[in-house]
Amino acid sequence: MGLESIPSLILSSGACQYALDVTSGKIVSGIKRIQSCQRFLDELVESYENPDYPWEFDIEKGYRPIDFIERFLIPTKGAYSKTEMLPWQQFVEANMYGWISKKTGYRRFREALIIVGQGNGKSTMIAGNAAYGLTKDGERGAEIYALSNSREQARIVFGECAAQIEGSPVLSKHVKSTRDGLYYKNSKFEPLASDSKNLDGRNVHMGVFDEIHEFRDYKLINVIKGKIKKRKQPLIIYITTLGTVIDGPLMDFYELGGKILAGDQAISKRAADRMFVYIDEIDEEDNPTDISCWGKA
Repeated sequence: MGLESIPSLILSSGACQYALDVTSGKIVSGIKRIQSCQRFLDELVESYENPDYPWEFDIEKGYRPIDFIERFLIPTKGAYSKTEMLPWQQFVEANMYGWISKKTGYRRFREALIIVGQGNGKSTMIAGNAAYGLTKDGERGAEIYALSNSREQARIVFGECAAQIEGSPVLSKHVKSTRDGLYYKNSKFEPLASDSKNLDGRNVHMGVFDEIHEFRDYKLINVIKGKIKKRKQPLIIYITTLGTVIDGPLMDFYELGGKILAGDQAISKRAADRMFVYIDEIDEEDNPTDISCWGKA
């Protein structure tokens, strides 16, 4: 049956329409973006046609963070009166939060790798995710961390999130904001860096790694990945532009993400099933000075 088996509510969503526009060529895209969108469509069909497929897409859960960000948060830079998430952002958000286990109802993806070009609003988007994780993700005592190579960089995402919440007439009434953290009931959002003095004692529900192209080792990444085991549906987000540190974690993630999108059988299915990947870039054969291919990045 193919796409005919997918409910119209999902097919008509912004996330699904974006995937269809990318795979049909309506939106000029690089191979990895196409693969990410095709993966989404293929798995949608599989979830409806194969009763043994372990995952399903819940459109309501996928759009909860999108609705939250657009309803409550306003960008802190530029003359904007509200947030309107772009099609690619809707696609990413819906995938991260919408895929769940048929058996448990908990989120499928534990990690998300998002690589986009500069100027795409990733800091604003990811700050919105932190605010959602802090207040609306349904996790008691949630611990959310803005993670980076240095405290200065970690505070950029934290500061954006704090400014968005302080500028929200609704959220500002319920979230306590200090220099060191944001606090909602018994949940918290704090900046944390590789050079922080104390990395122990964490119980991570959501970790947001900003600009991992600056990382030269796995110290902080390994600490955070080891601190999610007590959570039922934790999420670690790696969001970045491509950088110049070619021997750091980013290149390992980039190669792993490429293999997952390509369906490389050398990657265990269990590992691939738990990581969402979205990579924007021009293709190898493209001429970087040709503006007709810039939309791929």
